[in-house]
Amino acid sequence: MALTQGDIAFISFNADEDGWSMGSTTSQNITITNNNSSILQKVGGFTSTNGAEISAFDSGSDRLFVVSGSIVEIYNVSNTGTLTLAGSLTTGFTPPAGTQAIPNSVAVKNGIVAVAYAIQNTSTNAQQTGQVSFYNAAGTFLNSVAVGALPDMLTFTPDGTKVLVANEGEPNSYGQPNSVDPEGSISIINIAGGVANATVAQASFTSFNSQIATLKAAGVRITGPGSTVAQDLEPEYIAVSPDGQTARITLQENNAIAILDIASATITDILPLGAKNYNLPSNGLDASDRDLTSSSGKINIQNWPVFGLYQPDAIASFTANGQTYYITANEGDSRDYTGFSEEIRVGANGYVLDPTVFPNAATLKQNTNLGRLTVTNATGDTDGDGDFNRIEAFGGRSFSIWNASGNQIFDSGDQFEQITATKVPTLFNSDGAADTFDTRSDNKGPEPEGVAIGVINNRTYAFIGLERTGDVIVYEVTNPNKPSFVQYINTPEDVAIEGLTFVSAADSPTGKPLLVTTAEVSKTVAVFEVTPSVRISDIQGTGHISSFRNQTVSNIAGIVTIKASNGFYLQDPTPDGDERTSEGIFVFTSSAPTVSVGDSVLVSGTVTEFRPGNDANNLTKTQITTPTIVTVSSGNDLPTATILGNGGRTIPTTVIDNDTIANIETGTTTFDPAQDGIDFYESLEGMLVQVNNPITTSPTTNFGTSEEIWVLADNGANATGRTVRGGSLISASDFNPERIQIDDLNNSLVLPEVNVGTQLSNIVGVVDYSFNNYEVLVSAAPTVVQNSNIQKEVTNLTSTTNQLAIATYNVENLDPGDDPTKFNNLANRIVNNLKSPDIISLEEIQDNNGATNDSVVDASTTFQKLIDTITAAGGPTYQYRQINPVDDTNGGEPGGNIRVGFLFNPNRVNFVDRPGGTSTTSTTVTNVSGVPTVSNSPGLIDPTNSAFTSSRKPLVGEFTFNGETVYVIGNHFNSKGGDQPLFGPNQPPTLASETQRQQQAILVKNFVESILAIAPNANVVVAGDLNDFEFSNPVNTLESAGLTSLIETLPQNERYTYNFEGNAQTLDHVLVSNNLLNKLDGYDVVHINSEFADQDSDHDPSVARFNLPKNNAPTVVQPIDDQIISTNKAFSFNISNKFADVDPGDTLTYSATGLPTGSSIVANTGVISGTISKSAFSQSQLPQLMVKAVMLEIPLT
Repeated sequence: MALTQGDIAFISFNADEDGWSMGSTTSQNITITNNNSSILQKVGGFTSTNGAEISAFDSGSDRLFVVSGSIVEIYNVSNTGTLTLAGSLTTGFTPPAGTQAIPNSVAVKNGIVAVAYAIQNTSTNAQQTGQVSFYNAAGTFLNSVAVGALPDMLTFTPDGTKVLVANEGEPNSYGQPNSVDPEGSISIINIAGGVANATVAQASFTSFNSQIATLKAAGVRITGPGSTVAQDLEPEYIAVSPDGQTARITLQENNAIAILDIASATITDILPLGAKNYNLPSNGLDASDRDLTSSSGKINIQNWPVFGLYQPDAIASFTANGQTYYITANEGDSRDYTGFSEEIRVGANGYVLDPTVFPNAATLKQNTNLGRLTVTNATGDTDGDGDFNRIEAFGGRSFSIWNASGNQIFDSGDQFEQITATKVPTLFNSDGAADTFDTRSDNKGPEPEGVAIGVINNRTYAFIGLERTGDVIVYEVTNPNKPSFVQYINTPEDVAIEGLTFVSAADSPTGKPLLVTTAEVSKTVAVFEVTPSVRISDIQGTGHISSFRNQTVSNIAGIVTIKASNGFYLQDPTPDGDERTSEGIFVFTSSAPTVSVGDSVLVSGTVTEFRPGNDANNLTKTQITTPTIVTVSSGNDLPTATILGNGGRTIPTTVIDNDTIANIETGTTTFDPAQDGIDFYESLEGMLVQVNNPITTSPTTNFGTSEEIWVLADNGANATGRTVRGGSLISASDFNPERIQIDDLNNSLVLPEVNVGTQLSNIVGVVDYSFNNYEVLVSAAPTVVQNSNIQKEVTNLTSTTNQLAIATYNVENLDPGDDPTKFNNLANRIVNNLKSPDIISLEEIQDNNGATNDSVVDASTTFQKLIDTITAAGGPTYQYRQINPVDDTNGGEPGGNIRVGFLFNPNRVNFVDRPGGTSTTSTTVTNVSGVPTVSNSPGLIDPTNSAFTSSRKPLVGEFTFNGETVYVIGNHFNSKGGDQPLFGPNQPPTLASETQRQQQAILVKNFVESILAIAPNANVVVAGDLNDFEFSNPVNTLESAGLTSLIETLPQNERYTYNFEGNAQTLDHVLVSNNLLNKLDGYDVVHINSEFADQDSDHDPSVARFNLPKNNAPTVVQPIDDQIISTNKAFSFNISNKFADVDPGDTLTYSATGLPTGSSIVANTGVISGTISKSAFSQSQLPQLMVKAVMLEIPLT
């Protein structure tokens, strides 16, 4: 029978005419994922005249050492895998007289070859003390040491410093004059000091002799007549734990595993393995070789009331998800010696079945049923009444996987028999030839004996040898709880496979993984190249661009997890052992796919890298295009979703990327999902993921028909940089890669309308990439578990008689055509949430017809409509000042002509109008009697400078409050739209837009410095939407003018005015000069928009309040007495005590007019002094003096 990959073999069984019950399993489906030699391809072979049993490979010399009958042969392995006989090993020692040395096992590590020799009495076959000989890879004998009786298997520890030997201690007979039953044991040979200095420690079982009753009760089979526990236990095979600390030893005849502590050479435990119930579904067996006629059999796999003793021969260890597992080949073995044999057939007269347990005993004992099945009579009589309550057969006809605690987590059931029945029906349960068809069904069936483990492309494979038919069956055991059948292969020339050796690609002379089999009956050595089929994880690889790009791939297996409108997501249900490689991929069908979720399919097509929108700032996503799809089965369980966060994959919380030079797809980088957020999400591309207890860090955002929400997993438990109200806050070194974007799959879902801090139900979806971000696409909307409790804030910074309130507010493309609701809401927020600030710098005021792209630039209607709405809402009747821009030069929405403008309350502040400001006139500052005087108010700063190309020009206004002059500069710097994204190809992202903002900041800085150079204590405010962060270069440049950004006066977790993709950040600023900073009464970002789904604008406004009390004039407290002075003589007198000022903290300055020539007054002391000549005035007129004291206000520090 020839099946192609993905075919299903359906085998059915029918009751014969005798009408006996077949049990519950009458059919079974076996999915064949590959049935040709594409996985195992034979590339070399050799037939020995001596034999072929166990092999070991040395990568340093490319030599293969094979136990071949009475010798160990040496083969050279070529770079194509062919074998050439190169010689053999000598024993290196002379066995005692009357004995022979028989090699049983060989192992190689670090160029050292170890061979276990049994020393057997040639007359009595009794086992003597064995030997282990050491050689170098050239075959030169180095040393030999004594070990226990019948060393049957040996292996090196992972570090190569020790060799462990399983001394089986098999008896030659029982109860005979020459009977010898040696103790089983483990020898630990320490070669850390070199082979020449090898020492041997023995781990014996003698300490368990007193526990015989306990062991037997637990299920350890101790059956040898008169044997102690140590004599009865027969170590067969050893698997060392990956850490080299312990080893598991199969005790085959005893149906148990022993645990060895290597360092102390102590057996610490003996674990019984129990038995498998052949009467359970998927646990059938063919129990007869004569179920067709009285002398012939047929394929007849079904359930029977039989228990199989696992009795493993080979054992191997492997690691999965950081845990150690052990795999056993459950061959089965009996004791059949002179003086004691436990073998018997169910149909034998001496095998009496308990009539209560087996009321149909007569039927069962027929040869067509169980009569021919070989079982044990040493166990099974559970109540000791002489008949058998449980039928116990030898071997499990399977392989099993056990955890480190000895618990079975998987058994292959009857798969071996089902597979061989499908693949090689003429060799079913045979001795490797068609004329022996079905002859082994009555005794251990396919007889799995050897097992080797190999790791290829981060996937773990088990290669199991079936001794009788010469088959190799391959399973992937990467997921030890759910192994998957990969391939069956039978090479007729290789009969009775005894041993298997895996050679990794790194060690292989061919550069590809190899599997070597040694077949006892045919005396053949076979070399197979192992080439696993391409899997999704291979395509995805450990990087952002697939190594399979533009290549054709065939039969990519997976389960359909989610359907999109133009394709579907496919995921391998058996992940590899590398978290860096994604198990999911998108299959692009261009139109609606015909597959269904849960289908197991095979996809062939071309691997491509799709860059969304062909935008160079987007990463690519790997996909299979022009697919051919074969549906294998339907209704399958979906692969388990990978949990993002606690209980699953740890999400990076700080670093997006820290190791890329230039471009992450083409440059130098390290793919590090454990640390880099961009690599973390790439390692999950196309995979099902689950976000538990998500809490929102953005409001619901709409983009046309698409909706998205950004969330944190686990209620934000592991997130960094949280805001005081639950959002994710950026900092200079942390842009929060732990944020997860939730998006609807086909733009057809309605996601819940949420605010920041809303707890949602658990989210399951696939990881995708689009619009500069990774996202989780969901086909079902999450629900709200608990609404956010945040409220729109109300400032407490209300204007007072002596306190000035200044605000900045981006009103987002406001024009008269906007819905009245927007005007009403904005007005309500200004009046009730901002408390009607005295001065408001407004950004994004559009012209009178909004986005209509014509020559209209005037915005008077826009301003007046807002003012009128504010008044109607109970606020003041503001006035406005602005300058119309040149049409279509300010950027923003085309035709909208957005600009900066001032609202001010004329009942509170005065606007100093200085005409002359136009859209192209640059406002300057001049020194007028020590007072900075702006040329135009309102005016623009250098509006024709290229720094303001397609951007808003800073608006200058001069205000007075309580006699104080306040210079306000309203800004709306160019947007960040030109910056490369956080999750884009270029790392770190290039901030292209920052160059222009930096130029703008320099011009504003220079303007501020021109004011402060004239009056260092001037009151200067730079406010507005600067489109950059408080730690950015443009903001730092502004601060270098002697300004302070007031956002920095707030606690770190309150510093945000905007929410972009779930990141709270500051774009809107109020910066003030030192004089105003010293008068600051409070600063408040009023969170009324950025955290809410119902937004009046996408920005939060900010308000600052300053203490600027009205100044009172000084008063005369004492008249100045007349002063009589002499000419040409120096004089001096102080008039400072004649004046007083009621304003605390004020300092007076003094001036005088009419002083005669030669005299002056010191302004800060009030001292008048000098020398007056006679000619300074005429005889007829005395000078008339006026002395004035004025207030000089200085800041208190």
